Amino acid sequence: MARSYKRNSTDYSIVIIGIFVLYAVINKIKQWSILILYWMKTHYIDIFWILFIGLIFVISIITIARNIRQNKQSIEIKKELESQIILKQLHLRKNEEERQKRIERKSHWSMIIGMSWIEFEHYVADLFQLLGFDAKVTSPTGDGGKDIIMKKMEKYFLLNVN
Repeated sequence: MARSYKRNSTDYSIVIIGIFVLYAVINKIKQWSILILYWMKTHYIDIFWILFIGLIFVISIITIARNIRQNKQSIEIKKELESQIILKQLHLRKNEEERQKRIERKSHWSMIIGMSWIEFEHYVADLFQLLGFDAKVTSPTGDGGKDIIMKKMEKYFLLNVN
């Protein structure tokens, strides 16, 4: 999925500041160009070194700008992941509340006696989930008599509900 990058006033202020800095640098170059050229002629400095230093300066500026952009994108991704985690937590909390309501509705003895065997298996699995187990009801047929598979602290338990 392609991400769109929304510009804000901070982006434009950075560009404006960059333009002013560039303008100031160009004016200083104009002011000092005659002195620099005279100094280079008298001291036999190779123009290669000046161009090399200028190239390193330009590469540094580009790298800094790229890092600023990547940091902004990283912050946006982090915020998106945090919102997804919050939604997942809300979903889990809702499922837990639904499970507790289901148990409360069926906790009366007369209701338990009136349950079908499939409903009773789900009821028992919900009770174990409240106790901290990861409990899953197996398929109604072909389970070899194992109605619920539970896991807690890396240990598995098989339960046969009669």
